[in-house]
Amino acid sequence: WPYMVGAIVGGAFGIFYVLLAGMKEVSWLNMINAVFMYGALIVALIAMFVCLPGNGWADVEQNINAMGNGWMLDIFGNKDLIISFAIPTIFCTSMFQGVSQMGLQTCIAAKDVKSVKKSIWLAGPVNGLFCIIPALLGIAALALGYLSKAGSAMFMTPAMLLEVLPHWVVALICASFLGALLSTFAMTSLCPATIFAYDLYGGLYKPEASEKEKTRVMRIMIVVVGILAIALSSFQPAVVTTINWIFTWGVPMFVMLVIGLCWKRNTKAAVITYIVSWIANVIWVTCGLMDKLEMTNFHQVYLCTIISVALG
Repeated sequence: WPYMVGAIVGGAFGIFYVLLAGMKEVSWLNMINAVFMYGALIVALIAMFVCLPGNGWADVEQNINAMGNGWMLDIFGNKDLIISFAIPTIFCTSMFQGVSQMGLQTCIAAKDVKSVKKSIWLAGPVNGLFCIIPALLGIAALALGYLSKAGSAMFMTPAMLLEVLPHWVVALICASFLGALLSTFAMTSLCPATIFAYDLYGGLYKPEASEKEKTRVMRIMIVVVGILAIALSSFQPAVVTTINWIFTWGVPMFVMLVIGLCWKRNTKAAVITYIVSWIANVIWVTCGLMDKLEMTNFHQVYLCTIISVALG
């Protein structure tokens, strides 16, 4: 399928998934999806040990080393990858999720703070470990020449899976990633819809609105958000780069939150810090200053953190 068709189908699934399920049902289905996704990835990895052509993983290792990419076989990657990708991802994800409604929505539904802490200590390591499996599949696809066959890094791993794995395993992987997509879509669409229905519509425009009215407004906003997501994702660049750029917008908010816990709050100072940090984030990325100043490893999250702390 062309990318746009995939975006439309995925978006339509997401909209119906959220509209037909309540918050509690979405939470339970997210847990089921997570277990299903992990099971599918384990099956895919086992199948790769059986189905890879030639000498299997021995050929993958040999080809990766021959390509001069031996660092890909190291669990830590290389220095540039750690500085330009790993640390910035940890920084911007932690800061954004610490202040975003999307990150806090599921925590709000928890029984108590202790339950949240237990969940995080369980989910963090488990998710981290399972990220290794897709990375291994990608390395295998690169080593076996599927980059040139598929024409892009985005399609090389699916091309390899379709060629070397049994179709039922491929179907299982597709189903598991659809589950992951739906879980993410549920959170990212419920959050703006909740903010709009309860804070703007119910809070400012119509304070006397009933729960039934707010629910109807939420459902309308879920459809609007879904359509916007489909339109924007049809023109998206590299997904991870885009997500990290979006998450960096939460950096000054997180820094201001920490400062606000320790000192008296000053709204004007906070707003100035937000605006300067956000302008720097946009200029640094869209104007290509990283490349022009030969600072390719200086991620925008570093810049926004320094600005937020200094101005804050």
